[in-house]
Amino acid sequence: MRRVVAVRADESLVDLAAMSAGLNLGPVGFPRDMLDLISAGQTMTYFLDLCQEAIDAGRSDDYTLAAGSARYLAPIPRPTKIVCVNSNRANSNVELLEPKWGGVWPRPQFFLKAPSAVIGHEEHILVEPQMGPVQPEGEMCLIIGRQARRLTKENALDHVAGVSLLGDYSASTFGLQDGVILHISSKDGVEDFINRPMARAKGVDTFSPIGPWLIPLTALPDLGSIRLTTDMVDADGKRLTIQDGTIGEQRFTPAEALVTITEWMTLEPGDVVALGAVSNVPGRHLRDNNMAEYHNGAIELHGSGIGTLRNPITVCADGESTALPPAVMQRRLHS
Repeated sequence: MRRVVAVRADESLVDLAAMSAGLNLGPVGFPRDMLDLISAGQTMTYFLDLCQEAIDAGRSDDYTLAAGSARYLAPIPRPTKIVCVNSNRANSNVELLEPKWGGVWPRPQFFLKAPSAVIGHEEHILVEPQMGPVQPEGEMCLIIGRQARRLTKENALDHVAGVSLLGDYSASTFGLQDGVILHISSKDGVEDFINRPMARAKGVDTFSPIGPWLIPLTALPDLGSIRLTTDMVDADGKRLTIQDGTIGEQRFTPAEALVTITEWMTLEPGDVVALGAVSNVPGRHLRDNNMAEYHNGAIELHGSGIGTLRNPITVCADGESTALPPAVMQRRLHS
């Protein structure tokens, strides 16, 4: 049975719908799922305040679950779309690629990831040999709370229900295989333009974990101060930090990203906007990191004030079955 839960200080989980029914905190049956909760607007804020008061008063004990007994789904297991901001980290080299823009990109660039790539906290990432190197990028994402179109910087965040962490993982070889060189005529002659479609590289099953929680935006008044780190952990537990930076260091703010996206694209409640990778550790490029080298290890994304999203890594040997793990398959059959 799916439940929307809150986490207590002792790391036990509280079934919000059960507590709501038992203590008469909200409408009957509310919330049915996370989308039901975030679509409620101000009702969500009021309801969560009542839940927090009940937890603080010690009235939630009859509605708790042990953390170890739960299987974590992504906060929104099936968003209608995942929109990702491209090359948003401060030390990206895009200005070297596009000097005609004066050393900066004029607006956020973005691409889409497949909703079928979404998995939750502690679910396995599956890597197959033919993928080649798999590049990891840890990001913060926004979960949309109400329909958004033609937003402004002033009202953009009013449409966000909360934030979470997202792993944007890429089978880089697929991106190279799918690339084509276009010869485009212009007033200055013919220019070569490399087009690298990213749908296959970015849309692989299990390559978009989201979690561990949705943190309401009201609990995070300063998004720019949130620090994200990404650690690769090998099978022996040795840890390597590959990213470390804050949201405030990124090229474009969350509001600026939303303004650009919604100029032509409507965002629906439950849609996910990934803000792009934070800075890589000095002296280490993101392409230096390969998840295919971490069989039986894990990748951990940590966001201050958000939590830690952890996913074990399984590298399938040649000829080995690449069927999805039972937990992933069960979630997909019942989504």
